[in-house]
Amino acid sequence: MDHENDYDSPAVATIFPLRSSHVEDVFTDLVNKIGTALKEKNLITDEVRVKEEKESLIINLEDYAKKYPVRKHYRHWVDGGEQIAGIHPDTYLPFFINFSGSIICRLCDSQLNVEQIAEKLQEMWIFLPEEELMNDIMAFLLLLEELDLVEFRE
Repeated sequence: MDHENDYDSPAVATIFPLRSSHVEDVFTDLVNKIGTALKEKNLITDEVRVKEEKESLIINLEDYAKKYPVRKHYRHWVDGGEQIAGIHPDTYLPFFINFSGSIICRLCDSQLNVEQIAEKLQEMWIFLPEEELMNDIMAFLLLLEELDLVEFRE
């Protein structure tokens, strides 16, 4: 079955909801944690804090363009052909990555930086606006980093 023209925003799922200290709003807590992590890594100058109005996290894509995303805990990942699944090494919860996310994950092998990954995916999904695709890639990779499944290397 040819899925090259299929595109759904890359996503990761588990059988349990993501828990956080801000349980009534997981989105706000996740964005705040990402903002704190970016500040700690000196990738942004001011820590991003989202208020209850659910403001968007703004990152500078140029800061990530030349970084190499690499899957962590590689032996916990299972590539089922169309989709990737795995067991998180800390929580032992299974995770499942959709088709588009699985393609991105396969490219996270330290051989390509974020910009090169985006170029490869733009060739595959030429009908997607470049900015939309890059935003999806970065949101997905930052989520995987927050879940300790991916790291960015220089």
